[in-house]
Amino acid sequence: MCEIDAVVHESTAGARCARARGSWRARAVLLCLLLWPAPASGVLGAAERFEFFGDRTTVTLTEGRERTVLEGNAGIRSEDLVIEAERVEIYGSEFRYAVATGNVELVDTKREFTLTSEQLRYDREAENLQAEGSVVLEDERNAITVRGGFLEYRSDEELMVVQAAVRIYGEDLETRSQLARYRRDTEVLELSGVPEVRRGVDDYRAMRIVIDLDRDEVMMHGRVSGAIGSRAEEDPDEEDDRAEPDAAEGGPRE
Repeated sequence: MCEIDAVVHESTAGARCARARGSWRARAVLLCLLLWPAPASGVLGAAERFEFFGDRTTVTLTEGRERTVLEGNAGIRSEDLVIEAERVEIYGSEFRYAVATGNVELVDTKREFTLTSEQLRYDREAENLQAEGSVVLEDERNAITVRGGFLEYRSDEELMVVQAAVRIYGEDLETRSQLARYRRDTEVLELSGVPEVRRGVDDYRAMRIVIDLDRDEVMMHGRVSGAIGSRAEEDPDEEDDRAEPDAAEGGPRE
């Protein structure tokens, strides 16, 4: 059965009230019909097929506060995107927004990346997302892995902004910083906040480092230092001095 939590607000105009009740009942019946074959699954959205699923579902149909909460093996699915988590809440006009928490996994076949985190906010219309808590993004298109405490993806710019204990790995590449801006369309990576780049046996440090992954170029700005060739083992005390906050705690928002 579907569980429906709804409130009908009375109006002084009888006809208007009747229409509101009739509209609510129609929507409730429609939603129950959608949910009936599988108690915690359904289809929403007319323009794009949008499915949701979970072990338990609570639906609120109060006008202006429409909301669906899915718990236990929960998720949403469209043609190119799947989000799975312990809990997923979808709300807003046409259920535009989704908030997933607990062992979140996102697979985007259109943009060719997968992401895991502890929490995820997703805008279905703008196709933007924000993830936090031990974020790991695998970019299959450009063959790199991005880790951090907080990640924001802006679809219209093909831009990822990553903060807090940022690590980026690629073929013969490893970077560390507190902030990274990664443009997937041009494959340009900009690092700041004590950035360090390792390419093979070479080390680079500067105030700001820009890497063109496509052209294999490294540009450094401000107090540049580095080492070319065989890398000596790091001094443990130096490593302790560079200790960074736990990625799960997140970081300052840009």
